[in-house]
Amino acid sequence: MSNPPSDNPYASPRKFDELPAPGSGANPIGAALPWRVTEALRFGWDAVVRQPLAVLVVFVASLVGSMFSFFGSMAQVILDQQGKVELALIAYATGVLLGLPLSLWMNMGLTRYMLKLARGQQANFGEIFAGGPFIACLLASLLLGLGVGLGLLLLIVPGIVLAIGWSYWMYLVVDRGRGPVDALGTSWKITRGFKWPLFGLMLLFIPITILGLLACGVGVLVAMPVCQLAMAYVYLKLTGEEPVLPPKYS
Repeated sequence: MSNPPSDNPYASPRKFDELPAPGSGANPIGAALPWRVTEALRFGWDAVVRQPLAVLVVFVASLVGSMFSFFGSMAQVILDQQGKVELALIAYATGVLLGLPLSLWMNMGLTRYMLKLARGQQANFGEIFAGGPFIACLLASLLLGLGVGLGLLLLIVPGIVLAIGWSYWMYLVVDRGRGPVDALGTSWKITRGFKWPLFGLMLLFIPITILGLLACGVGVLVAMPVCQLAMAYVYLKLTGEEPVLPPKYS
């Protein structure tokens, strides 16, 4: 989908000089390049075909990221059945407290991995464990949760708009070293004028994931990296970079 017209309710596409100065060592952010929803999805599919290892990477990242939460939930069920309610709550809370930071860490590595592929670079499997600026990501995720949560409580729509506008905060922290507030603000600015197409892209992720689940559940392992690479494709377009398909896996 190309640049929306100027009467878009979410404002016209932002210009380079409207963006904050990039952080220390970060590449400057250029003017957004035009993109289409179909092009983003096609790029995601083609990239996965060229780099099937991405399927395994997403699976491992999701598995490791949810490990503590899974075992905490299992322990809660077992302890509940034994009538140990207090211990069950402690087990669940422990799983959540340990699982959320681990999931955040794995998502940082996964974001870096997907961006490398979207830039036409060879990404290594071990990069998903490399993490990134954890404190900045943790603070940004807390601010995001607070803002979107309040928006959803108010009228639902503001929460959805905030979630779309802030959707690239982690990319900006991991890729450009932005601080938590700066990452949210910059994400909002680079998505200015593109929130409708982004909303459409994210909506399409739902049937794509459902189709993957219907394919004996195995298809979702392909659907997930396709969607994530589509998001990486759009991020590069919004920051003035031209995405490049990764080399064929060998």
